Amino acid sequence: MRHENPRFLSRKSDPQLLQYIYTSPAARRLPTSGQLFCWVQTAKIYHETRALAVNETWLSRCDHGQLFTGDFFPSSDIPYSTIFAGIPDSYYNLFYKSRFAFYYIYHYISKNFDWYMKADDDTYVIVEHLKEYLSTLDPNKPYYLGYILKPYLPHGYNAGGAGYVLSRAAVKIFNDLLYQNETLCPDDIHEDVGIARKRNFPLFSG
Repeated sequence: MRHENPRFLSRKSDPQLLQYIYTSPAARRLPTSGQLFCWVQTAKIYHETRALAVNETWLSRCDHGQLFTGDFFPSSDIPYSTIFAGIPDSYYNLFYKSRFAFYYIYHYISKNFDWYMKADDDTYVIVEHLKEYLSTLDPNKPYYLGYILKPYLPHGYNAGGAGYVLSRAAVKIFNDLLYQNETLCPDDIHEDVGIARKRNFPLFSG
């Protein structure tokens, strides 16, 4: 379900967004390689509730776990980056945020993780079970893993609310081949549908 809407943020804005990004000391100390990179999308309204719960429970069990937001947290001990600071908070920009996040991770944090997971701040992950499952798969193949739903796309898509995982190979394809291609990577009002629309990803449930 593609929506042509003037409220979508222009992709030409991408380079300008870098000037707004602050990375906390806790995030800068995190490893730049390992099995699993986790990023959790949050917003200022949830900094002291949902985001705090994620940070105090499962996030640190990832090899690298960060909160991505648009505003500063009150504590520098929380691993976060304000990568959404230049992106207006709008339902129409949810896909833009995820698209930009995977670009920023790949180019400015690290290409050297096996797996990259996106989750929302109301998601709870048993990281040990996820890592055990991922260890049975080859990150050099373009996996796109999650809980598959069927509306909107005939081949299905992984529900954003449950979180989804891209392999290293899938993140490379996304950045090298799809990121700036508006035909292969069209804007979508639904973030999870937009990610699944990338036809270069084989779709596996997990």
